[in-house]
Amino acid sequence: MIDTKILLNTLLHLLPVLYGIAFFNYILVFVTEEVLVRRVARPLVSIAVAVNAVYMLGFTIFFQHVPFVTVFQMLGAVAFSMAAIYLWVETKTESPY
Repeated sequence: MIDTKILLNTLLHLLPVLYGIAFFNYILVFVTEEVLVRRVARPLVSIAVAVNAVYMLGFTIFFQHVPFVTVFQMLGAVAFSMAAIYLWVETKTESPY
């Protein structure tokens, strides 16, 4: 059986890496004309948002409260909200990247 605390801790440490990769990829999107960079931009943000959603859901189930208690948890929730809204807007406007 998977230890929930280890899984949540792993996801917590993986999230900044995923968001960082997506951030630097979007920097490359705006400064270069590489097709591959543009093609992987939205999936990278989608993966980061999905992993963040899984983390928040797992945290809520395991600790029996939403992760909005500490400053760091609130900042994580704000980051998740901003990324999810950006992804939604990018999808709705059919932006090429």
